Amino acid sequence: MAILTGKSIASTYKSLLNVSGSDNAELPTNSVTIIEDGAGNDSSLSLGTDRATITLGSDAGDDFIVDGTKLVVQGNTGKVGIGTSTPEGNLHILSGSAGTVTAHADADELVIEGSGNTGLSVLCPDGSVSELVLGSDDDNLGAAVQWSDSNELMTITTHLSGGDIRFVTGAGTPETMRMLQDGKVGIGTTTPDNLLEVSASGSGAVMSITSYDDDSTDCSTLQLQTADGTEGSPALIDDNEIVGQIKFRGYTDAWKEGAIIRARASGTPAAGNDMPTDLEFCTAADGAVVAGDPQMIIQANGKVGIGTATPSSALEVNGAFRVSDEGGAEDTKYATQHWNDSDDNYYINAVGFPADTNRIGFQIDGTSKMSIRKDGRVGIGTATPIANLHVSGTSTSDNNPILTIESTDAGADTGPDIMIYRNSSSPAVNDYLGTLTFRGKDLGGNDAEYVDIYSRISNPADGSESAKLYFRVADNGNATNDALMIDGSKVGIGTTSPAAALHVASDPGDNQEVAYIQNSHSSIDAGDMILQLSFSAQDNCTDGVYINFHDSGGSHGNIDAASSTAVAYNTTSDYRLKENAKTISDALTRVCNLKPYSLNYKAAPGVTIDAFYAHEVQEVVPYVVRGEKDAVDSDGKIDPQMLDHSRLVPLLAAAIQELSAKVTALESA
Repeated sequence: MAILTGKSIASTYKSLLNVSGSDNAELPTNSVTIIEDGAGNDSSLSLGTDRATITLGSDAGDDFIVDGTKLVVQGNTGKVGIGTSTPEGNLHILSGSAGTVTAHADADELVIEGSGNTGLSVLCPDGSVSELVLGSDDDNLGAAVQWSDSNELMTITTHLSGGDIRFVTGAGTPETMRMLQDGKVGIGTTTPDNLLEVSASGSGAVMSITSYDDDSTDCSTLQLQTADGTEGSPALIDDNEIVGQIKFRGYTDAWKEGAIIRARASGTPAAGNDMPTDLEFCTAADGAVVAGDPQMIIQANGKVGIGTATPSSALEVNGAFRVSDEGGAEDTKYATQHWNDSDDNYYINAVGFPADTNRIGFQIDGTSKMSIRKDGRVGIGTATPIANLHVSGTSTSDNNPILTIESTDAGADTGPDIMIYRNSSSPAVNDYLGTLTFRGKDLGGNDAEYVDIYSRISNPADGSESAKLYFRVADNGNATNDALMIDGSKVGIGTTSPAAALHVASDPGDNQEVAYIQNSHSSIDAGDMILQLSFSAQDNCTDGVYINFHDSGGSHGNIDAASSTAVAYNTTSDYRLKENAKTISDALTRVCNLKPYSLNYKAAPGVTIDAFYAHEVQEVVPYVVRGEKDAVDSDGKIDPQMLDHSRLVPLLAAAIQELSAKVTALESA
């Protein structure tokens, strides 16, 4: 074996190193040594004018090796390894071990192996084509995989005439898909007769188109398109031209058409959104093929014809049907549907009901969905209605209500309406106009009225009509609790005599709120708020009061507009409400006993403020602090003390006055 380790062959050498008679001849380090050949003649490395040749032995180990495993040429096999001394193919490029796997015998001419993601790159300059070509003895371009940089196009192509492309999944399994040279594609078949043919043997050929998207306009779509002209220059189709069709074929002695669903241009198609189209349904009778005229048609104008291709109304049936008693009493128990020319009405008539509880039933899968009884009661979801209209059902989700009233009118002033009409010729004050009751069972199995929404007349005078609307909610067994009432423009919560536009009255009990307003937004910034109070009709609301604080004894303060740009927080300070006034004599001492700090709240570690500890202020000025030091609530959470800084102002003023007196005395000394 000849080994070149860290050496270079000078371009001036005239002949190659000729080594014979011994294996493993190696050039000494840092020199070129003349080695005698088998004839005893001095020899050296030499380069001819056309090529350089190193002849290796044919025994195992007669290899040419460059720097360990950087390049290895096996003398006995002729295999070349780059990065490996044991190449598995004619050329084996190794960047890392892939494990115990070895190259397949049918594909070992070139082996590329790596310990991670491994690949082969075919690169070319911009504007050129890189490709992988597959060929044989009679055609060196049988198939190719190409990438065109200038066209940004990947091409998989066969070159031979009649060459197909097939896709096979799994060893030993039939091919999955074939693409013929004429462009036809077969899935489950190798001989498709059409552009796309799906075939299955032993089971139904099922083709699914599935879409997953929350957008209400995105869905799975099968689209059939037809145009005159060419693909590069499509043209307008003609009236009565077939736009697309689905054929259903069965095999007898040949494939025969049993039914067709066909879309046909109707009217005059034009540029823009103008493609009037009829949808035709054609079937074949026994012993016949599909006829030209459809058995059913849906016209472009929405009209449906059964037995006629030219319906003149929304639904036209050309033919008759009969509904009669199953027991054979056709003459005494039957139903008819007919148009009455004498009064221009259409009638559905059931004859032969023996009792008021007998009904016309509308069923699905044997279950009654709607009933019309002989006595006129209508039941939806029940066969035993207890009122003129009785709707019964199970609401399984928010999107599946028992009753939906829908209007598709696009007008701004229209919508689905429900009317509760008290048709009385002598209306009076406090008359009921109607009630909407929410009733359910209690745990004792009794029917209970949980909620009533009802209305009463408050003024029936012509031109001055007014009413009250009540929301009654059962509370602790009390089914007469009017939780909310609307009296004209006034709303009362907890009161039936609201004194303002919104009047809330409640006795919630100890430690409970009358009102709780919560902003649950998870990211609060300067634009978020809990409550906005506005004098919206004027841009200067000076002296306007936003909030008044009252108890049964009168006002305690308010928040008002001090000017057009400022708000004042006012507390009652009228001398008539006060007594036992004394001069503050120890103000400066008490102020000096206060301990102000520079600190931050734990919830805002980056914001430093000047502040007090409430319990320390409480020791000096008790009445400005609310709460107890280290108090916790029933859940063990901190029940924080509160400090009203504004109530320190009189003490601070007295302290300043004491300090001023001392300064004056010192200045006068």
